[in-house]
Amino acid sequence: MHLVFQLLLLLGLAIPIVSANTEKDVDGIVEWVRSKGGFFSEKLVIRPMIEGSSALGVYAVEKIEKNEVLMKIPKGCYLRLKKPKKIDTSSDATEEDVMTTWHANYCKLAKKLKSSIDLGDGSDFAPYTSYLKKQQRGQTPATWSEDGKILLRKLLPDGHDAVDWIDTYHKEKGCFPKDDAEMELLVSMVIQRGYDSTLVPIWDMVNHDNGRINTATNSLHDNMFKVWATKPITEGSEIYHTYDLCTDCGDTASYWGTPEILRDFGFVEDYPQRWVFWKANVYFEIRWDAPRKRLELSWDMGNEDEEGYGVPSESGIEFMKSYLEKLSTVEIEKETKLLPTQEGYTAGKFYHSAKVALEIAVQAALAHGDEL
Repeated sequence: MHLVFQLLLLLGLAIPIVSANTEKDVDGIVEWVRSKGGFFSEKLVIRPMIEGSSALGVYAVEKIEKNEVLMKIPKGCYLRLKKPKKIDTSSDATEEDVMTTWHANYCKLAKKLKSSIDLGDGSDFAPYTSYLKKQQRGQTPATWSEDGKILLRKLLPDGHDAVDWIDTYHKEKGCFPKDDAEMELLVSMVIQRGYDSTLVPIWDMVNHDNGRINTATNSLHDNMFKVWATKPITEGSEIYHTYDLCTDCGDTASYWGTPEILRDFGFVEDYPQRWVFWKANVYFEIRWDAPRKRLELSWDMGNEDEEGYGVPSESGIEFMKSYLEKLSTVEIEKETKLLPTQEGYTAGKFYHSAKVALEIAVQAALAHGDEL
């Protein structure tokens, strides 16, 4: 059992119930995709991750062989922007330029989703948008309670946008009025469930776990999105993919890690975890070594084609120490008990994950310096 999970049990935090899904909604989406020429294997079922919870996952109900096709989603089922605004990736583009354009596309997608929801049964995407309409607030930090947001700001590195990105890139940029709670939720949802500026039904119910990936895909830009098994999958096992190492993810892993998974998707990933603080030039991964029953750290040392971040310098070590000092001021058990269950669970897991990761990284970096 992982250290983080043990600590969560001590905190008395429960697994969250986060949405109002129904079996009818899910069956309707599957039948709709099949009616459009898509495929969803009879060996799969979409069901609650934990009995009594409405958080869903995709599971095998029969043994699945390596390379067996699991699903095919035709492009006609995508709810997407056909002509998203092109992001400037030139050396002249600033971070602000890139982020503003990226979020402008998501603003447009959220408005398109709202239009489809408003059409009700008249929408071409009605089975899918009916399901999305029932999603609740609180699934990502940007829609947490005010108390939850206050606590998470204390747990994040200074300047991180996990809590306030909707304010910064959508409300302040005029995407929607500041008091429009529906659009706030929809913008959060298209980031949480989207791939670039595209929403893909059924595929958005496959959960992330970089330690247990058992699927691969072609590109979303192909006419038919195809998912297959990369290894034999036993009956009862969950189907997993990756949200940051995918076919269309590009270089996401070079600047995106566990805090960003929390920001965009609303959960703290299990091991392996990646911690990227690129402004401090710090990048490392933490993995659970099952045979040795311990956590292992690896630095980004690059390869023959690309230079890595390397072992943190003195300034990088000081950044991590400062972040640990910030975390030490938080009475996590006391503060999480005051929050809604899901928010308390997630904030507690992030706190312990960050604290453990930073302690290991500081110790390893100092040990490396002593060896030189």
